[in-house]
Amino acid sequence: MNKYTIIIAQVCAILLALIVMILLALDKGGSNADADGVPPEVDTDGLCVVEVAEPEYEMYFTEADVTALAQMLYGEARGCTVDNQMKCVWCVLNRVDDSRFPDTIIGVLSQPSQFHGYSPDFPVWDELKEVALDVLTRWSLEKQGVTVERELPNTYLWFTGDSVQNHFREEY
Repeated sequence: MNKYTIIIAQVCAILLALIVMILLALDKGGSNADADGVPPEVDTDGLCVVEVAEPEYEMYFTEADVTALAQMLYGEARGCTVDNQMKCVWCVLNRVDDSRFPDTIIGVLSQPSQFHGYSPDFPVWDELKEVALDVLTRWSLEKQGVTVERELPNTYLWFTGDSVQNHFREEY
């Protein structure tokens, strides 16, 4: 190789590097594309639209628990307001969380001389099942640190009814 070939190769390398630097400068720091090469979605105000995935939470109940609570509501609160029905479910769940009672929903419901209105033979009404599922979902979220609306404080473990509504209390 002669010395002119080497000089021409070096000049070509310098020109190529200069062209790349000019192109990068014209692009003003790079592309607006994400790592996958797709530019981000922009709203009408020119702001990037970012989708944040909702965290996944564990549910601490089974379908059998939902059914059992709906059957308890049938016997204890079927003529009551939805608010009163929700309080009945919270009362059961408060017991599940209290060390003085069984640590399962069905265990609490089937304790002797406790929930006279519960029977596994009672029908399962859709509207009562919805109440049970709603409260159970919030209870599960609460157990994982999410702030939820409670119709009954966690210290209320007992209730009695007068055929119109149930009355809740902290002490027996």
